Amino acid sequence: QPNSFRTGASTISCFQTAQQTKSETMNKTHIYHFSDPVEKVAAIMANTEFHLDMDRTRDDIAGTEMLPTKQTGDIAEFTMLTKEYKRSITGINRSSHTQGRTDFRWNGATNVLDWNYISGEEPKRIKVCGQYRVENEGSGCRLVHDYTIEIKIPLVGGKVSKVVEKEFKKSFVTFERLVREYLAR
Repeated sequence: QPNSFRTGASTISCFQTAQQTKSETMNKTHIYHFSDPVEKVAAIMANTEFHLDMDRTRDDIAGTEMLPTKQTGDIAEFTMLTKEYKRSITGINRSSHTQGRTDFRWNGATNVLDWNYISGEEPKRIKVCGQYRVENEGSGCRLVHDYTIEIKIPLVGGKVSKVVEKEFKKSFVTFERLVREYLAR
């Protein structure tokens, strides 16, 4: 199992190699608020189709595939493979591909989804992982997204991490819109 998988933790420690190699690491949190009950938002977070739909909104994806879910009690593990266009500091190269992988672990007892993305590029210089927690908030709920971005690219790692963070922030609006679309179904 990827080392990002654990439940109930309020901080994320995804990468055991961070001390071994110089890297740029950012830990961030983003919170979404919904008037819907925890159970409805939790059902969306556990839905593999939702994650496929979210990935399909990205402009750097050529294709997405979900592997079969492994279910044990309240725990569901699923993996999404993505055929991604290669990227550079200057943008997307649509003539070349790599395969990324995102491992998910849903804990239905705690309403927590851990995820770990690994770039298909060799060496593995960009790693992103995180956790979604669905929590009660008044008559609705909130979805807390903690995530860590680790970039291991000498000299330009700081610049690359800022580009990755900017892309993450752009995806927040799309993510919230898609959750609300699923809630309306």
